Amino acid sequence: MTNICYSDENKYLKNSSLLSSLPVIYSYLYKNFFLSKLYLITLATSYYYWSNPTPNKRILDIVVQTTIITYSFYIGNIHTNHRISTYVGDTLMFISLYCFYRSTIEYISENKNWYQYHIFFHIFGTLACLCCVNTQII
Repeated sequence: MTNICYSDENKYLKNSSLLSSLPVIYSYLYKNFFLSKLYLITLATSYYYWSNPTPNKRILDIVVQTTIITYSFYIGNIHTNHRISTYVGDTLMFISLYCFYRSTIEYISENKNWYQYHIFFHIFGTLACLCCVNTQII
């Protein structure tokens, strides 16, 4: 299958996907092993995809990430011990999703800098996951 990137931007996205290791470690340190495993799946899937992004790998990435984002939103809002972390996490998640939307629009428009929005998607998504873990431990 063909790499879907215009150039070598996948190397930046592969590196930014490593940010997902932060919620893995944070949840593990607070003995939330389920979330730690869940976020490890997120990390592995994203890193696998961006190592050589192809259309078939993209399907796997979308299914895994959508499922885990939805589950994180659910537990961060329904099963929470701390409302401030919920509000901050929700805000970060929506910013993250906006960045994903923008990266998609820019990619379709053939803007060679589309990946910068996707890096911000990784950054804000990671911060949202950290808030989700925080809702479970406070």
